[in-house]
Amino acid sequence: MADHKKQHYVPQFFLNRFSDQNQVYLYNLGKYCFIGRVSYKSQCYEDYFYGEDGKLEKHLAQLEAGWDNALQEIFTPSNPLFSHEGIKRLKRFVVYQYLRSKAISIVRREQQIGVNDVLKDMYRNQQPDEASLPKDYNFFPPKTLKENVRLCLHDAEMHWPYIQDLSILTVTYKTKRTFIITDNPIVIINPLLPEGAAGLAIAGLVIFTPVSPHQLLVFYDRKIYTENTIYRLNSDDEDEVLKINEFLVESADKVAMGKTETALAFLTNNYERYKNIRNKYFEYKLINRLGGNKQDLVQVTPRKHYLKHELSFTKISDTIKDLHLEILHFFTRTGSPKELDRLRSIVDIACNPFLFKDIPPAIRESFMQRYRDQDLYKQAVKFVIKYWSS
Repeated sequence: MADHKKQHYVPQFFLNRFSDQNQVYLYNLGKYCFIGRVSYKSQCYEDYFYGEDGKLEKHLAQLEAGWDNALQEIFTPSNPLFSHEGIKRLKRFVVYQYLRSKAISIVRREQQIGVNDVLKDMYRNQQPDEASLPKDYNFFPPKTLKENVRLCLHDAEMHWPYIQDLSILTVTYKTKRTFIITDNPIVIINPLLPEGAAGLAIAGLVIFTPVSPHQLLVFYDRKIYTENTIYRLNSDDEDEVLKINEFLVESADKVAMGKTETALAFLTNNYERYKNIRNKYFEYKLINRLGGNKQDLVQVTPRKHYLKHELSFTKISDTIKDLHLEILHFFTRTGSPKELDRLRSIVDIACNPFLFKDIPPAIRESFMQRYRDQDLYKQAVKFVIKYWSS
């Protein structure tokens, strides 16, 4: 049992890629201070994070062996082609790693607590004459951290196929500046949409993570961004390395690590900037009440990146960038041509107030005002045709 006590939520094979003689340089993002050299094995773990029986830990260890092999294969310069199985493994890896990070399970619990608080408040507003709810009453009892970890792993297995259509890109940066790694090392963004919606099935998705101090793994929606027929690139862009490191710092939980002390110098030299960036990220409201009075709707959202850095692989293609993109919050990559019918239905509903009678007035008016514009509908149809014909 003791062999499985230290259970890593960022796997050791991945941390080791940023180490020197089993050591990494550590920066504490909670206190904004440089710590020094530590063993990578002492980071990003909790005792029995996946449970005391060791079953999930053993299952993940088997997956990690395949992920490690796939990374080595894909980042071997002498290997001219990427195997389909290797790409498939790495797509599974990035979704698993995103959802297994401790930070995501913490967010999930915060969402559960927030939903309960809002529902209790709504109940009291709607039932003023009835006895108040017990203080410890929960409509949906929040899960413990370990219960949420298991739920997140279940979601990872269910949802990773959503990114099967994304294209792969590997970039080797021949720069003085190097990548860091954090305790939440997968970045998911969507530069296509103004609000940066990052659902795994939404058009415009981009997922990236450094896999070594000079190497970046990217999965992206090639139908949206500048078409690139090359799967392996070299870059000397020092600024882009910094931008990617800033994305990592923004969403990290507690720590950032680097192979060298110099890799973390940008944090040490400008900690106030990153403190402000992180404060804004963590202040994002996970629970929103829409509507008013007795007609509230509860919206649960993940945190999103506020940084709007344009990266070399997130430049929107000429065929897409001139379109009005507001309606694309409803567009998924999984709908095939059926998406055209779904968009038509959305606009038809938005233009027909009689079909909206059961929606709270504030929501109804906002939605109708936003989508009744027929020109917007035409733009959406134009986008769908272009997307599915490319």
